[in-house]
Amino acid sequence: FQGELQHRRVKRFYARTNKIRTARQIARLSERDRALRKDSPDHRRQRGKYSKAQLDVRVSMHQRAHEIPSITPDMHHWISHSRHSPVNLRYWLRDNNSDPALKNFTAKLKDHILGRLRNPNQALDGTEFSSEDRQQVIIQNNRIYRHHTLRVNYTTYDIRRDQDCMNPRNHADVMTLSHDVDPATGISCSGHPFAYARLLDIYHVPIFYCIPGQEPVPRSIEVLFVRHYRLDSSWKCGFQQKRLPRVHFRPADDPSAFGFVDPDEVIRGAHIIPAFAHGQTEHQLNHQTFKHLNHIDTDWRYYYVNWYVYFTHTLSFGPNDTTSRLGSLIATYICATEDAGSVTTSSKLTTLQFLTQSR
Repeated sequence: FQGELQHRRVKRFYARTNKIRTARQIARLSERDRALRKDSPDHRRQRGKYSKAQLDVRVSMHQRAHEIPSITPDMHHWISHSRHSPVNLRYWLRDNNSDPALKNFTAKLKDHILGRLRNPNQALDGTEFSSEDRQQVIIQNNRIYRHHTLRVNYTTYDIRRDQDCMNPRNHADVMTLSHDVDPATGISCSGHPFAYARLLDIYHVPIFYCIPGQEPVPRSIEVLFVRHYRLDSSWKCGFQQKRLPRVHFRPADDPSAFGFVDPDEVIRGAHIIPAFAHGQTEHQLNHQTFKHLNHIDTDWRYYYVNWYVYFTHTLSFGPNDTTSRLGSLIATYICATEDAGSVTTSSKLTTLQFLTQSR
């Protein structure tokens, strides 16, 4: 039986090779696996470094620290509320006062929270409040808490449930409904029903909401700190033009370049790829605070929104099956808008008009 297991082990290593000089690659993988097992808790217990009781406690603590609970399909998203990574705003902002991403950070954060508390059923439009209004939001101990992962439930194009897992390091782009929609006509000024942003950090903020004449109400607010993309209006895109939508980062001196997003407004993750032919932008931002992120040092001039990865089924239809393709896309976009936190009839109308014009 042990020999059969060893045979399966070699087969498993073979699948991880590039099928060229496989013996050498399998030997390297086997040596690497042996080294990792040598440093495992079970191996250390065999060497007598820890007692069994000590190892059981260490393994249990490690599992609890990295355990991600499952979320039910009726939940829109999940963000941890642990307090293992606190951020003291006073010292953090003082130490990174030259970072353009953190300009007016506290004021923007309180404006975002106030907008959500006062208008919980409306999408935020970037309203700025006065200093007196901001005093109604008191951040407990002047601390916010950082998290690594955002998980979002969404509906796929074939009306099935799926989940995206976003984090600021390597899956950082998200999509939301666009806010430039005319409520009367349901038409987006940009002609595109979605907006895109790149995650820089994920927080939950414990606050006291102080309404005059009432007792302070403790709340816990989940926020996403993002860098916004702007749709390139000079670029014609769609099925008729056979082009992907093109976006670029907003200039650093734009007050809305960095901001906060309600996780309830996130539809799902976005697959945004650099337009390599246009090169990198000449104005690189010096992100001292977010230098640990893999993507932060390479700002490209333009990016493409690769919607093919969302609608793979479009290429499975022939060129004469336009009606079925359009119907499937409409179903996809309607499901996406149903998943968003703030859905209006005008938003759905915008989606239908966009798809009809793109056709």
